[in-house]
Amino acid sequence: MPGHAPRRRDPRRALVLALVLALAACRRPADAGGAPAPCATAATPSAPSASQATPRAPPGEPSASASASPGPEPVATASASASGPRLPSRAESVVVLEALIRKLAPLHRPLGRPAPGDWLAEHPESGQTFAEYRVGLPALPDLAEGPSRRRTLCIQPLGPLTDAERRVVVRSGEFMRRFFGRPVRFEPELGLELVPPEARRTHPSWGDKQLLAPFLLDHLLGPRLPADAMALISFTASDLWPGMGWNFVFGQASLGDRVGVWSIHRNGDAAAGAEGFRQVLLRTMRIAVHETGHMFSLEHCTRYRCVMNGVNSLDEADRTPAWLCPECLAKIVWATLVEPAARFRELAAFADAEGLGELGGYYRQALAALDAP
Repeated sequence: MPGHAPRRRDPRRALVLALVLALAACRRPADAGGAPAPCATAATPSAPSASQATPRAPPGEPSASASASPGPEPVATASASASGPRLPSRAESVVVLEALIRKLAPLHRPLGRPAPGDWLAEHPESGQTFAEYRVGLPALPDLAEGPSRRRTLCIQPLGPLTDAERRVVVRSGEFMRRFFGRPVRFEPELGLELVPPEARRTHPSWGDKQLLAPFLLDHLLGPRLPADAMALISFTASDLWPGMGWNFVFGQASLGDRVGVWSIHRNGDAAAGAEGFRQVLLRTMRIAVHETGHMFSLEHCTRYRCVMNGVNSLDEADRTPAWLCPECLAKIVWATLVEPAARFRELAAFADAEGLGELGGYYRQALAALDAP
């Protein structure tokens, strides 16, 4: 709306990235024809002004038996805790984590030379070491408890979800809780009636109805950031686009403002049997932890095959593992002080329960490596 004041950015992190897992959107004139082709450029489009609306209560409860589930109030009582063993302090954990990097390195494949069309073939990046992360003023969660401590990962459903999609989002939230060692809470569902006409479109070539991602960040999610949120992560089944000249985007986040939105629209059909559900779940989990990793100030990984690799297409994303390499794992463990072996056990149990055999196998190998002399 006219006169609406923009939210203040963290001066260290004012850049708004079109983070696409980095599944990047196809960029070409919006009125051009043809099928989408991958493009890997980050965007900083401005969003149209619109009034801030009030959230409504969710239409129903999820159908999955997760430990965190959307509740009827902004502060849900069904909140997943992040209890468990912790490392003593960030300063004291550095030596432990440097040893962890050395122990786990043999399990991980170097990323290697990118193929034509891959992310690094079009966007050369130098990566980020554990040491560089620590001195780079990363965004860190509060480790002490309290109502105003930013320690919780808040998940915001946006728009209607089918029963299968809702289960994907709930299970992804449980994966995030175990992955980051942070409490996870679902916020009440927001309805699409909060998105005004100027922040919607029908794609001119293939007719998909889309929502303008920067509007969602600036006017829908930013003003609703809970006081205790390390990050507010929104999932929607609607397709997204980041602005003029772009076809679509898988997700977009603002690191300084701790908000992000990701679409499961292009992840497949979660209702297409057990295998179809697992495919959508794995893709959604991968997007969720990659983008939330950026909110912890992790940059794209260029050393190993890692969930923090930049990717330029769904095909490249499917070739990317859903686990962290040793360098990126050390960053998350240093930030959260979650005990690595306890984390691996929780993630292996989750993967086994969901039928994700490769993921569970990796975490068991990682546990064995930690126990090795």
